[in-house]
Amino acid sequence: MAAITYTAIDRGDLITGHSELTEYSFDVPVEQFQKNTRREQSTVSSLSGRRVTTLHRLDTTFTVSTVETDDQTSIDNMREFLSSVAAGEEFTIDVFGSVLTPDNPITFKLDGDYGERLNIISYSFNFKVVKS
Repeated sequence: MAAITYTAIDRGDLITGHSELTEYSFDVPVEQFQKNTRREQSTVSSLSGRRVTTLHRLDTTFTVSTVETDDQTSIDNMREFLSSVAAGEEFTIDVFGSVLTPDNPITFKLDGDYGERLNIISYSFNFKVVKS
C-alpha cells in the first residue's frame, strides 16, 4: 500500500464532490515501484585503447504500477490524481506508508506520459516520476 497526496486540478477528471485547488490523499496498492538510473556520460579512447569515462550526471526516475482493481472509487482517484499532476505539479508518494500511518513521503513530479490498462473488468495504472 502507498499513500498519494496531491492538489486537485480540474482537467476533466475531477471527482464529484471534490474541489479544485484542494489537497487530497488516498491509499493505493502499488505493484511496482522501480528505480531507474540513466547515466549521462562521455567516453574517449586513446590510440593505445585505454578508455576514459567522464560521468556528467545520473538521472533517476521511478516507474510506478498499481495492482488491478475494479473498485470505481480507486479508479476515479487515480484518474483525478494523474490528470491533476499532468502539467508538472508536485505531489507526494509514501511508498511504505498510508494516509493514516505516514512513513516517508517523497515529493515527485510526473515524468512523461502515463497509462491506464483495462483488463476485461479491472483497471491498472502506470506512470513514471522524478524527485522534485
